[in-house]
Amino acid sequence: MVYKQCLTPGSTIDDALVPDRELIERIGRGGCGEVWLARNRTTGTLRAVKIVFRQEFEDERPYQCEFEGLLKFEPIFHSNPSPPASLHIGRDDAAGCFY
Repeated sequence: MVYKQCLTPGSTIDDALVPDRELIERIGRGGCGEVWLARNRTTGTLRAVKIVFRQEFEDERPYQCEFEGLLKFEPIFHSNPSPPASLHIGRDDAAGCFY
């Protein structure tokens, strides 16, 4: 895989972080995470994947609230008659992030 940069010195992005995606290249970075161009391992379609890192939050609570907010939004997203192309939410506590 081609990992152009990582979020902070010493951090790495594991190829298996997002199980159904191949992370190709970091295309953006914000206050608490990175956005990667990713390819679906089955269909080959390209999508953006946002990875939010726990280490970017001083406390656990705001990080947890961000993740819980996404989980609450997911059923609403999927019930929309014309939702955007995809929404996949996951978490990797060992890596200290969610996507």
